[in-house]
Amino acid sequence: MIVTPYSIKEWEKEYPKAKTTRIHLPFSHNLSESVYLILNDGFRDKIYDLVWLGVFGVAKNAKAVKIAKQLGLEINMHPNVVKGFALEGKLDELKQNVPGVFVENERPYKNERIIFDPLAIRDLIKEYRLCGFIFDVEHADKKLFTRIKEYKDKGIDIDSTLNQTRDVLGMIHIDTIFKNDTRLNSILSKVSQMEFNHPLKIVFDLNPLPLVRMKIKQKLELLHALIETVNSYKEKSEKI
Repeated sequence: MIVTPYSIKEWEKEYPKAKTTRIHLPFSHNLSESVYLILNDGFRDKIYDLVWLGVFGVAKNAKAVKIAKQLGLEINMHPNVVKGFALEGKLDELKQNVPGVFVENERPYKNERIIFDPLAIRDLIKEYRLCGFIFDVEHADKKLFTRIKEYKDKGIDIDSTLNQTRDVLGMIHIDTIFKNDTRLNSILSKVSQMEFNHPLKIVFDLNPLPLVRMKIKQKLELLHALIETVNSYKEKSEKI
């Protein structure tokens, strides 16, 4: 399937309750980044990486930006892609073509803090005057900060970095579908107690592969439980 402005509009006609608000740029800025990712990923992720590369190409080709521009949509990208456009001197032009640019933390597939460290991403957002931070729960596993010695020595963890990034934190990105997910509950509990000067959104980007193997009743039960979990923390935050 080729993604075009026309195909997106047709999809929205078929599913009128679903509205497209943002375009996710490819994970790699250029081909060399894609090759590195494919070579260093696990077997299953290598397949995903190859499919993404074959269908969407790399961010440098700006196809996703053109779609977003034509539809008047925001974009989000990983920090390495932001740096790639900035080094090319094309980031300012990109910002002028879309309503907003958000940055999402990447999996720590290589030891570069800029791609996975929320504090480094906060500084990146401020440096280039971008719209905000999308915190991906799945990408930030519990071992994340064992990679950063100074954080480990100071006892800095995911909870404390969320608090330090609240001025740019715009969305919590959820792609887990499991009931009673302790990591998700921990993060939602933390942000529900934080004060923000702007709305904080919860973004669902669920992995469809586990859902394919489930019966419709199981899918609905899981989705209902996930929404109930999010709503319970929303109610708690409104009482604070």
